[in-house]
Amino acid sequence: MTVLLVALVCFGLLAYPADARSIDMRCSSWTKLTEDQKLQTIDGLIEDAISSSADRKFDSFTFKRARISRCLEHYRPQLVDDFDELCAQRMRADLQAMNRTFRTYTWSCVS
Repeated sequence: MTVLLVALVCFGLLAYPADARSIDMRCSSWTKLTEDQKLQTIDGLIEDAISSSADRKFDSFTFKRARISRCLEHYRPQLVDDFDELCAQRMRADLQAMNRTFRTYTWSCVS
């Protein structure tokens, strides 16, 4: 039963990634940001991902959300580097490509 509930929390984090539309996550915008702005954008993605799962009433797993949030925060510089690299390779990288990168880190924190 616990495994099922943890799986539901993880699915919630990944199925409803941060709403990157509210944070313009296209390379054309990303490359214009300063390093501090990039880190703030990553912080927004993390906050949106964690709060979107909290809205689905998995109250007994607040600890898990906090652990995942801390884990993602640890990867902030790597996320910036990965987004920079993605944009360098494909200047037209779309929202989906950037969300896939973010979900990869989320999965690493969930497992």
